[in-house]
Amino acid sequence: VLRWCRHMNVIETATVPVIKLQADAALLDPDAASRDGSAEGGKAGRCIAVDVTLYSDREHLQSLGVSYSPIECRDFAVAELGAVPVLRPLVLVLKQLLFRHQLNDSYSGGLSSHALLLLLIFFFRLVRSCQHVPVDCLPGEALMAAMDGDVPVDCRFGEWLLRALQWLSEFPFDSVGLAVSREVPGIAFLGRTEDGLDRLTRQL
Repeated sequence: VLRWCRHMNVIETATVPVIKLQADAALLDPDAASRDGSAEGGKAGRCIAVDVTLYSDREHLQSLGVSYSPIECRDFAVAELGAVPVLRPLVLVLKQLLFRHQLNDSYSGGLSSHALLLLLIFFFRLVRSCQHVPVDCLPGEALMAAMDGDVPVDCRFGEWLLRALQWLSEFPFDSVGLAVSREVPGIAFLGRTEDGLDRLTRQL
């Protein structure tokens, strides 16, 4: 019995099956339970939402029309988070924003954590491209310094959050799609509708 599991929902109809859990943090960490006064069998502690993705082999995924595997997605996300240090805090802030407005569940029409991460990865790749940051610029602080420009270091997170929110609020998602490549550090705009194709043609 998983005593720390407060709620479990298995989504078998997803292309890649997912188990959604609510984990009681106090029961996962006994030390934390003693510190905040929560005890086993007593009041429920702070719950953490956990998604467990069931891995399928590549051939099975491709037969379902899925061109990626969950393990590859994880490795890609970890690499990007290490390359752009400001990504992690921005993802956490925007995840909390989505959670507060109940827009964090993709199965009910919201935005998943992975989709949010891909949006921000695309945004920073776009910034890097527009600012002509050298391709051989080492990831990490060197890359951030090249993209920051005249942004003071102590204002970095707030400034990039505002820039990302402005970009997200103005982008025509209804007619233009985005693509991020795992193999090369590139981006692509995709015309989803005739209006989107027209928008992209005018920008070329």
